[in-house]
Amino acid sequence: FGLRVTRSVDKLKKAMDGFERGEGIDALDIKADDEFGDLTRSFVTMAESLYSTKMSLNSEFQRLNSLVKFSRLVGEEISEKECYTILTKFLSKNFHFDKVVVVNFNNSENVAEVMASFDGNNNAPLLSDSSHNDLKVLHDARLCRSLRSGHKFVVSDVESDYRCQYQEVAQDKGSYACFPVITGGAVLGWIHLVNFSKYYFSDETCFTIESYISTIAPSINSIRLINTHRKMSVLDPLTGLYNRRFLEEMLDRQIAIAERYKQTLSVI
Repeated sequence: FGLRVTRSVDKLKKAMDGFERGEGIDALDIKADDEFGDLTRSFVTMAESLYSTKMSLNSEFQRLNSLVKFSRLVGEEISEKECYTILTKFLSKNFHFDKVVVVNFNNSENVAEVMASFDGNNNAPLLSDSSHNDLKVLHDARLCRSLRSGHKFVVSDVESDYRCQYQEVAQDKGSYACFPVITGGAVLGWIHLVNFSKYYFSDETCFTIESYISTIAPSINSIRLINTHRKMSVLDPLTGLYNRRFLEEMLDRQIAIAERYKQTLSVI
């Protein structure tokens, strides 16, 4: 009896020590049917549940940490294209996308432009050279279902589900999703994401992606407003020509460049 109790207690202590070190608790071979056996089995069940909770919390912490870092980067950015490039890098790093295409939309001209892209298979930009790409400028952009509805459009299986006619990337297998970039009720563009596996875009995955997009949308809108106001401050509203403010700013800059590189400067 003493030997049986000692073995049960030893197994229980070993499990507790492993749990204290942060190790996973493997199922112990517990054959005893007495109180010590019941206690050990109960502890293992509790420890496994706590360890699973800990791993979930660690995963959530990593997700939030990545989102905070992303928010700080785009909040400090002054270039719309660079914001989209940062978004592409974070999405490709945190998810297993085969292709990512970021599209910028000009509402007044009804023209969309590919701002950034990524090919996960080659670990390189998907659309790196506009001269070899017929998707650089996209006309009739309102055909995009995500743009028209203002909501995400997810296709779980491209072989059987309905597909939007305005799909930016050719695809004959897997799944894809389009997420609009919206702020203040205005659509600034959309993100096209491709994975060659079926049913990749779960509710949890879509929620995380939308968290990134909702973070970048105000930054994109602020950059556009700043650029618009700056353009208005240096252009004559009647003729559309640059005004004296622009001349003074540009002239100071050009004089500094000429002095730095010992070059002559002519003004007409």
